[in-house]
Amino acid sequence: MKTNEEIYNRIKSTGKYSVERCEYPSYADREALKHEAWVMFARAETPFGKCSAILLVVEMHYWRAREGLERSTKAIQRKIHGKRYYPGCELCLDVYTRHWLAANGDRLCGPALLVEIEDSFGYTKERSKYLPDGMSCYVVAV
Repeated sequence: MKTNEEIYNRIKSTGKYSVERCEYPSYADREALKHEAWVMFARAETPFGKCSAILLVVEMHYWRAREGLERSTKAIQRKIHGKRYYPGCELCLDVYTRHWLAANGDRLCGPALLVEIEDSFGYTKERSKYLPDGMSCYVVAV
């Protein structure tokens, strides 16, 4: 079984993807990293460690949500981004993290960890009507 440090180093070493080059982690990589982040979460002895693991899970969900959003029409992108929309607008990880925490945080983190995430990382929950509870990808009815 891998140690937390080995898992963390593996996660850090997967920097082969790049937003600038539109190279996203593959589905297999995302699933492997999510699994390893959940292992880190289970082993974490401090709230900060648990929060760090949760944010790694959120980041892997982000890439899938971003891929889906970029395949959507401009009208759908404009709905989801709202006032933040501009031509060529990409999904911001900070915005997605706040939406994800509102949709999944209570169920997966609990109130104490949500407070720790806000205190340590500055993320507060922000409800998006297009990211339903329990989901990690945006949904727009057409």
